[in-house]
Amino acid sequence: MNIGKASNESGIFAKMIRYYEQIGLIPAIGRTEAGYRDYAPNDVHRLIFIRSARDLGFSLE
Repeated sequence: MNIGKASNESGIFAKMIRYYEQIGLIPAIGRTEAGYRDYAPNDVHRLIFIRSARDLGFSLE
């Protein structure tokens, strides 16, 4: 799925998803032949976990 759909399903803005990838909080996401990020259901599950942890007050570190 594309970053827009992953954003909608996880409740995290696309800009933050790209930032999490940049700092290594999530692994580098595979790309389509056109260069678009291609998220799997496990990636969205990880993003939902991160959002939940952040809501509970955990820092990015």
